[in-house]
Amino acid sequence: MIRNTTLEDSGYYAGGVSSEAAWMEGGVVLIVLDKPSKPKVNGDTDKMIDTYAALTCSSNSTSAPDYYSKLVTLSYTWFVNDTKMDGETDETLRFQVTRAHKYNRYSCEATAMELESYRSDTVQINPLYGPLKIILTPQPKLNRFYTLTIREGQTIGPYQCKVDCNPPCNKTWKYKDSSGSISVISKEGILEQQRLNRNISVLLCEAKWGNDTVIDKSITLDVQCKF
Repeated sequence: MIRNTTLEDSGYYAGGVSSEAAWMEGGVVLIVLDKPSKPKVNGDTDKMIDTYAALTCSSNSTSAPDYYSKLVTLSYTWFVNDTKMDGETDETLRFQVTRAHKYNRYSCEATAMELESYRSDTVQINPLYGPLKIILTPQPKLNRFYTLTIREGQTIGPYQCKVDCNPPCNKTWKYKDSSGSISVISKEGILEQQRLNRNISVLLCEAKWGNDTVIDKSITLDVQCKF
């Protein structure tokens, strides 16, 4: 029985009346088992939605001697939000990225000779996506012609322009006058109270993502003139 061994005790052991005899008679290899190294999860975590992400669990056997540990095959266990993922035992985890993946934390363990490593640190996917729709808060109270009726000189707002983008969209409030010209009111997501005149026909929030993706949400105005 061998007790209190360390990794440094591993190696080839032989004995005899001389060194030549020890080599001739043969010996034994003492293998000292230890947990695999704490894994690190590697991979590109900034991914466009509807593409595939690949996370790799990188670990090594620390059992000794070295020539033995190189022959050890590791198995892997993957976790999402600290829950074991069924059927995921490969070194690399692959999945299609959605918007919901921003809430997931991934980690892994490596196992060799029934010895489990410590759990890796968690990583999160950063799903990249542009805007689908804009929501105005509060919702404008439109009439049956889908316009907002207001008397000239009255105020409108404040309105908040909400849109889900990652990275965040640039939001700009603009207005269109009766000649069709468009002017910028605010480069923030909140439109402060505005006093209206008869020349303003449309208020709109524009959301821009990247170089090409632009959507907007407009409020068509019916400004009642004073007499």
